[in-house]
Amino acid sequence: MIKERNEKPEGQAWLSDMVLREARETDAATLRRLKRQVFSETHNLLQSLVDYDYDVEEERHLIRRYRYLDNSCLLLALRGRDAVGFLTLQGSPLARNRHVVQLGIAVQKELWGLGIGRDLMDRGLQWARENPIVRKISLLVYSDNDRAIEMYERYGFQKEGLLRKEVYIQESDTVLDLVAMGLLVEELG
Repeated sequence: MIKERNEKPEGQAWLSDMVLREARETDAATLRRLKRQVFSETHNLLQSLVDYDYDVEEERHLIRRYRYLDNSCLLLALRGRDAVGFLTLQGSPLARNRHVVQLGIAVQKELWGLGIGRDLMDRGLQWARENPIVRKISLLVYSDNDRAIEMYERYGFQKEGLLRKEVYIQESDTVLDLVAMGLLVEELG
């Protein structure tokens, strides 16, 4: 279980009330608002607003599922009662790769570069390190998202493969490759 803690980035007084913690069922409405926002403001996420039609009750059920599973975690960055970022570590239900979690992360675009993603990553990797089941963290990232790839590499993630022409973005008629990356928990500092 992740302990709740306030994050106070230097020079960011307006973020002084930011809290990082595991999502609770009562966060369903604010998480839904955040997802609708981030899925519409960037193409850097596999899931788009077209794919996301959850209502608050479905979001509540998803949060409940993350809290129930011992190899999954859903972290929120909250400013007051508003979610401004989230990180998921979704464990496999299959016995043979139950030790592998898929990482997903999103932060409101207007808050990029302020350290919220870094703080979510730090807390997510801490959770993985402390979880006796998790041995590997995997993720997929667009091949042209240099900023994200550099961040993942700073944390020790290694490129493990390229999925060619895996993503089609209809709005811009663009086809993109995905980079598969992974990090073994034993390699975490």
